[in-house]
Amino acid sequence: DALRERSMSERRKRLREELKAKEASAAAKAAAAAKPKSSSNEQQQEFVEKLRREGKRKRQEYAQRDAEAQREVDMERELQRQQSKRKHERETKERLEERQVRLKWDRKKVKPSPSEDS
Repeated sequence: DALRERSMSERRKRLREELKAKEASAAAKAAAAAKPKSSSNEQQQEFVEKLRREGKRKRQEYAQRDAEAQREVDMERELQRQQSKRKHERETKERLEERQVRLKWDRKKVKPSPSEDS
């Protein structure tokens, strides 16, 4: 190899050294790129997992809010139904009382007075 090195031209020696340097830098880049890729892949997996957890949490929050809103709507409907029922009962009672008063007055009108009998 020593004899071969001495007999090589300067240009060929320079090209050979450049090639070794390029190979070394390429190997260093490959080693550096291999490490971040795995950590980058891990980062991506962590990010995806974080998004999944956040999505699950938001779905739960939405379900809770939706359930609360539905309970409020149900309570409001029940309140309206009770108010309507009370109003209907009150109106029914008022109509019944009015009818009884009318019947009472009608009976008095129909009944002849005692002074007229004599």
